[in-house]
Amino acid sequence: MLPIKLTTRRGLLLVALALLASGCSSPEAQKQRHFDQGNKYSAEKRDDFAVIEYANAVRIDPKFGEAVEAGRDPGADGKCSGSIS
Repeated sequence: MLPIKLTTRRGLLLVALALLASGCSSPEAQKQRHFDQGNKYSAEKRDDFAVIEYANAVRIDPKFGEAVEAGRDPGADGKCSGSIS
């Protein structure tokens, strides 16, 4: 077995810590992150992705009205190919 270099070990440790930290964020922060990403996708006219992000936000907080409304019509032009209910 080849020894793993110290820099590789440190890099793997940093990646593991980053993944661990991202999984520990509050539900409020998670839903806001999904909502913001949905808004970004909507602005880019990537409505399929926007709907997924809005749905993820609503899954975390079913009473998150902004995400529910945005997910119903992320493009606001009636051309959305999918929506959440």
